[in-house]
Amino acid sequence: MQTTCKRFRYLFGRLQIVSRTRALLSKIWLPIRLRVIGPIYRQVVLWLTLSYRVGLRRVIFIGVTGSCGKTTTKELIAAILSGQFKGHKNWGNGNVPDQIARTVFGTRPWHKFCVQEIAAAAAQGIPLEIPLRLVKPQIGVVTNIGTDHISAFGTMEAIAAEKGKLIAALPQNGTAILNADDANVLAMQARCTCRVITYGLTPEAMVRAENVRCSWPERLSFTVRYGDQSQFVQTQLCATHLVSCVLGALAVGVAMGIPLAIGARAVQRVQPYLGRMCPETVPGGVTFIRDDIKAPLWTIPSALKFMEEAEAKRKIVVMGTISDIPERNHGKAYKKYAEVARQALDVVDYIFFVGPWASKALQAKQNPANDRLQAFSNVQAITNFLNDFLQPEDLVLIKGSDKTDHLVEIVLKLKKLGIEKNLADKPQFSESQNLQQISLGSGSTGHKVDPCNSDDSLGSSQRMLPAEGLNRVHVIVGLGNPEKKYQNTPHNVGQKVLDKLLHLMGGEWTQEHDWMLARVEWRGNTIYLVKPMLAINNTGPLLSELGQRLRLPISQFIIVQDDLSLPLGAVRLRMKGSAGGHKGMASIIDAFQTEMIRRTKIGVGQPPQNMTANEYVLKPFFPPAQSVIESACAEASNRICDLVGST
Repeated sequence: MQTTCKRFRYLFGRLQIVSRTRALLSKIWLPIRLRVIGPIYRQVVLWLTLSYRVGLRRVIFIGVTGSCGKTTTKELIAAILSGQFKGHKNWGNGNVPDQIARTVFGTRPWHKFCVQEIAAAAAQGIPLEIPLRLVKPQIGVVTNIGTDHISAFGTMEAIAAEKGKLIAALPQNGTAILNADDANVLAMQARCTCRVITYGLTPEAMVRAENVRCSWPERLSFTVRYGDQSQFVQTQLCATHLVSCVLGALAVGVAMGIPLAIGARAVQRVQPYLGRMCPETVPGGVTFIRDDIKAPLWTIPSALKFMEEAEAKRKIVVMGTISDIPERNHGKAYKKYAEVARQALDVVDYIFFVGPWASKALQAKQNPANDRLQAFSNVQAITNFLNDFLQPEDLVLIKGSDKTDHLVEIVLKLKKLGIEKNLADKPQFSESQNLQQISLGSGSTGHKVDPCNSDDSLGSSQRMLPAEGLNRVHVIVGLGNPEKKYQNTPHNVGQKVLDKLLHLMGGEWTQEHDWMLARVEWRGNTIYLVKPMLAINNTGPLLSELGQRLRLPISQFIIVQDDLSLPLGAVRLRMKGSAGGHKGMASIIDAFQTEMIRRTKIGVGQPPQNMTANEYVLKPFFPPAQSVIESACAEASNRICDLVGST
């Protein structure tokens, strides 16, 4: 037996050596690949693409750039031209040099055209000159100038200057297709010596739209005019703001000699591109409008306008991360999320925010019990909620960023949960329904409670206080995980503080439902000390249930938590605020739908370089840090005593 154990330890040691060696080599290889091999690879690809491009002189290359609408415009252009000519287009929304190189290599000398999106990625070290060298466009289309890249470029003028390089690169026999409704785009005609075709809603546009209509379930339609030509255009697209994409594509058709009537017939067959105002209806009758590729602030009003004009039983917006607000500008972020919430509440029945900034929108709430505005920290939380909340004939706009929010998972998961089978049997929620009951119904860890019979659930020693005594009642909750192995970890410092409070105030722990609870009378206050006995990420629904049983609002709670952003041993008291990345705190904000939650934070410092934050908060403190944390927990308990003693 001893020999077997020795062999096992020997093999385990060898495996650890191999694992550490591989991790070390990976750290060495990554910067070499990024700084040395990457640039060499890009130069080789550039040279090969340019060499191949020489043989495509007869192909008319069409470049499409702009802040929004590039992919939809590209698809429409390809549909119009493909009816008359053989050609090629970039796949998906591939618009960076490596993807552009694939498009060029996929183009054949006998093709008449190739249409390619071109993105401004100077922030990633890829100026527009590089893709322009690969494409060498004869026709250039600029859709619009927005604030998508404002963090990288600083001003709208700088963004326009970068996008305008496409127009400046056109040859004298080329054609610039410019959006006349956007002053920054229209000004680009001064940068070229070639033919210019303008498009838009303004009467001065050469290709212009009139009588634009789109009221869901009706699709976008309008009348287009160019010179003495006039043509009715019926599309499959949703939202009036997409008329600009259709006009830009029709203008390219005009530049290629295609009459408006032929272009209009081609446009009618084009379906909305996935993730760009794309409808998806489940068999139960709920229609999702997926606009989940990106959500810059300047595009939100047009999406809300679509919802305002739509016809539906209930109109609901699910909003993810607003993509052009710098994270460093917290004050601006707080205001913008609340502003969007107010705008949405004027035109839709419900708006639900999702993501790390979601709770900032709750500042727009005038009545805490109003469930029209809610915030959820992650996709799973809102999916569980929507699975119970949605009704037949609901129209749901999903607006977010695919890189950060992945809101498409809402639709995919709801289908998997079988929403189409359950919609008809679900209860009808009203706006006056209690918010906490809705939250509990959507979470899998909560239990519905009858508040009228909740006294006995806490035992005879835990009777409720009368309402007039609420200001002398405090519920102090120490966040943490219940397993013994986590007792000395950063995530459990909140529960360590509660042990010290119990020692100061007297009392003893009792097991009550899914929490350890101690009720003490201290300095004229009734204090409930609570240790949740569920995983820390599921704390919210549990505390919501506890609040109902105690008949206490969240304003009577004090949450004690760890904080990675604070130095080791630092203690801070906060009366409100976001979760700050703490999933347990995010769960509580989700459950109570407010950031007005008192909390005590204990700094646990940052994880070492070789450890992720998730690993760090679940591993025991190293001995040097242990004494610092003990002192911090003692200080936190004293501060909490001062806080409740002063009320």
